[in-house]
Amino acid sequence: MKSPWLFVFFALLSASLFYTADGGRFFKKAGSVLPAFDEADVTVLTSEENGHVQTFIKDKTGRWTVLEKEGAFVSEGKIDGVVLRLKTLQKGGEATAVPAFYAEEGVDEATGCLVTLAREDGSAVAAVIIGKKFDEKGTTGRFVRLPDEKRSWRVFPDGDLCPRE
Repeated sequence: MKSPWLFVFFALLSASLFYTADGGRFFKKAGSVLPAFDEADVTVLTSEENGHVQTFIKDKTGRWTVLEKEGAFVSEGKIDGVVLRLKTLQKGGEATAVPAFYAEEGVDEATGCLVTLAREDGSAVAAVIIGKKFDEKGTTGRFVRLPDEKRSWRVFPDGDLCPRE
């Protein structure tokens, strides 16, 4: 009769190999890209891409305007939708932690879209660099990276993450 320990050993070895091949996604929850925040706190959204900056400001009535366009109103729900998509953005898998590859993914400050969320008093809520699109098994995703982190992530957003007007 074979030892049950041999079975346990091979089971653990198989699980270990699967964990490594899967990048650990099977055993650990991927989690949110951004730290938790209340979207009602966000009253300023700034997007910076290729030297072009746009600042969106939420007024007391809940309408968003574009500072650089002399307070022109933004389409109803557009910026609120971006804030909600950013809040619920989930990590789909690790991409790179090597700065030399940031430009290829579009997650460096020069090629990506830096989106910053802030409160009315100017204090930061969150910031993320939105990178290039990619296609994975017929699903379009994007690379993203937090400005103060080395690791970039693959995400699968449903809609725009870098607003422009």
